[in-house]
Amino acid sequence: MKRVGFCIAGLIIVFGCGPSQSKSAVRAAIEAYLRQRPNLVLSNMTFDVQEVKFHGDTAEAEVKFESKESPDLAVKVHYVLQKSGDHWVVRSSSPACGMGGPHSSAARESQTRPQEGGSTAGEPEPQSCH
Repeated sequence: MKRVGFCIAGLIIVFGCGPSQSKSAVRAAIEAYLRQRPNLVLSNMTFDVQEVKFHGDTAEAEVKFESKESPDLAVKVHYVLQKSGDHWVVRSSSPACGMGGPHSSAARESQTRPQEGGSTAGEPEPQSCH
């Protein structure tokens, strides 16, 4: 009987009582975060959690969003999440890499490129995606 108790205790220690360190748990947290944004229509896009890195009580995720109407329009977003009780919560997000459409890095470059004899002083420099 003691063995069963030790096995259960071992499983609790290994798997923990807190948030799961799994891609699906992170995806659920990001989806919950996105559903709180009234200006975002999730039904118009797909999203794929491409990579997750866990660092103790925090996690970082790279997510690719694609338009259902125009699959060539896509963007990657970097999320930072934190453990909160028994689940993950998004703490911050930032665009990781534009891959098409009017907000892509290529579009930004064409908008910030100086015209002949002109200048783009005061305009932000486009950021490269690696």
